[in-house]
Amino acid sequence: MNTDQKKKTILLVNDNELVLNGLIRVLETSFDFEQIIGFSNAKQACHEIKKQKYDLFIIDLQLKEMSGFDLVTFIRSVQPHASVIVVTKHEEVWTINRMLEMEVDGIVLKSSPTEHILQAVKSVLKGNRYLCPRFNHLKNQFRHKHTSQMKQVRLLTEQEKIILRYIVEGLSSREIAETLSLSENTIESHRKNLFVKLDVRNVAQLVAVALQNGIVNDD
Repeated sequence: MNTDQKKKTILLVNDNELVLNGLIRVLETSFDFEQIIGFSNAKQACHEIKKQKYDLFIIDLQLKEMSGFDLVTFIRSVQPHASVIVVTKHEEVWTINRMLEMEVDGIVLKSSPTEHILQAVKSVLKGNRYLCPRFNHLKNQFRHKHTSQMKQVRLLTEQEKIILRYIVEGLSSREIAETLSLSENTIESHRKNLFVKLDVRNVAQLVAVALQNGIVNDD
């Protein structure tokens, strides 16, 4: 690769020392940076971040000493002009949404080939944002599903919405049945229909869809 990144300083945080050292070697081989420093302890990294400025941080989300999200927040409070690339194995919708909300400069999933982290570094240091292909696919997939769920929410019957509100409040099928003077079998049938209509697999996902679409606050 070219030497556009000369004189740049990079700090990595990954509590897996084998992965950390491997990533450092890959970066040293591929770029000509002024300094590449790695930490396997997030707390120690925070002390270093207070002392010296860096152009780029590459952070694993899963850390022992603190949340990777909290570390990103800390970095931005101390060095607001630095760029941040997040590396993670997590592909859950809440993780994807939170990374997008934090507007990190780069996101690379661990299922991606090594070349994607190199592309991320090169792109981010040029002032561009980089989302690896796998992450982009998941983001678009989840957004499509969310749009579909929004449409389905609007088609729920009033009784289904009422039952959904009670589910969000944590009531069991028996408690909902008693409250609405219906049979428990009827509530179970509605619950199954809600799962199918909103394309969810469990109550946690059902509650998340209800909250995201304002079902709890509807009159």
